Amino acid sequence: PLPQNAKGEEIDRECPIVCACGVASHRKGVDFFFEAARQLPQLQFLWVGKWRSDELSVNPIEQNFSQDTLENFFLSGEVKNPHFYLNLADLFVLTSREDPQPLIVFEALILGKQAVCFSGTGGTRFVLDRYGYVLHGEPSVERIVSTISRLLPASGERSFTPDWLDTMKKTMSDRYGKQEALSKFEQFIGMV
Repeated sequence: PLPQNAKGEEIDRECPIVCACGVASHRKGVDFFFEAARQLPQLQFLWVGKWRSDELSVNPIEQNFSQDTLENFFLSGEVKNPHFYLNLADLFVLTSREDPQPLIVFEALILGKQAVCFSGTGGTRFVLDRYGYVLHGEPSVERIVSTISRLLPASGERSFTPDWLDTMKKTMSDRYGKQEALSKFEQFIGMV
């Protein structure tokens, strides 16, 4: 099923989609993601994963989602395999304040998605230094909003796509095909 916003409306696959993933919590930076959605109403924001965090008895962002009912903020709910939802996205944003080595970034890259993270996130920054975008300095909504605005500009404006992204997509597709690359990745992770 397609993700829905607080009003029960389904995401529009024809409009740009910014995606993040994980259990909604302060550590995962869900507050940054929600505020970016508020500041960029022309884009759709999709949170893939569990929305209720066990680490908080009351999740303030969960309350905001229910109260603010942003039309451009969508939830998938908890899923076993995020690939369908990642494929909907135009951009993957890792908003985590800290996250040692989230595998979802590798999955997004294998699927040919541009990806962004904060420099203090963890090991992901070393991958995204080469194959994505790393936001240096303290994690902030301003940094996320500025970067998303450059990567997914308003219609009619020129969008920035790095040369390596098409090369990486073609190489992965030619060598393995998307599904086989994801299967190989999942096999590798299972061995670790």
